Amino acid sequence: MAWNRGDLITRTADALDGQVDDDIVVFSPATANTLGLSGTGTWLWQTLAAPVILGELIAAAMEQFQVPRSVCAPDIIATLGLLLEQGMIEVEHP
Repeated sequence: MAWNRGDLITRTADALDGQVDDDIVVFSPATANTLGLSGTGTWLWQTLAAPVILGELIAAAMEQFQVPRSVCAPDIIATLGLLLEQGMIEVEHP
């Protein structure tokens, strides 16, 4: 999938999550997939509690983790791709 800075990222309405220590486990009833998130993934899932524009999400991650875009963007996009593949988020292109 081609990602664009203006993409609107939202959690799917039926995605369920729970915290286990510092990690988050996400379950998609629609796909019956479960995914464990830690570190950046935990922060990302918590940030997706409200819909967010991809460019703003990457900027927030750069500030949160004090890393350059060249380090941050690929990590965020890879995790978003996994969440999308598992049926846990939706992407709206502008």
